[in-house]
Amino acid sequence: MPRPAIYDTDLLLDTAARIVGSAGVGGLSVKAVVRASGAPSGSVYHRFPNGAALSGALWVRTLERFHAGLLPLMAADNAVEACVAAARYVLTWSRDHPDEAHVLLAGPAAYAPDRWTPEQTIRNTELGSALRAAVAAVAGRLEPAEHATDKVVIAVIDLPYAIIRRYLGTNLEIPHHVEQLVANSARAIVTAE
Repeated sequence: MPRPAIYDTDLLLDTAARIVGSAGVGGLSVKAVVRASGAPSGSVYHRFPNGAALSGALWVRTLERFHAGLLPLMAADNAVEACVAAARYVLTWSRDHPDEAHVLLAGPAAYAPDRWTPEQTIRNTELGSALRAAVAAVAGRLEPAEHATDKVVIAVIDLPYAIIRRYLGTNLEIPHHVEQLVANSARAIVTAE
């Protein structure tokens, strides 16, 4: 019977996210994960043969976790409330997961996507398509329909990310009162004439 893994993939990716949260994407490497996790290098290299595989796995896992809460909110029947809930979620998720928020704020280009495994590239494309479909579905339910897609993107993505960048970029916790400000602003954006 094989021994259970002490340093499983999630633990190693959690370590990678902490590195990005504290040192930025530039501090992320397989060697840095080995040092920070205490895992044997062979255990890390077995899962991630190079830095690109590690970076791709971190990006995809983080995006999957983020989308797991975001996409169901965007599927709500009331398009305005869907946008408000989604905008609030982006903020609260980022406050509750600051290291992973740093991963997403850097954007996929920071993680050498041209060197990811084919599976990571396919999954990233699927996740991007799912978000675009969710945005289009919400926009299709908004009244007035003029510029609906822009309204959804600004309310659900651009606005919360600007707030997140402001706080996390200076290593400050996102204050709780900002949630309501973002919710009010998102509502105003998506209902604007």
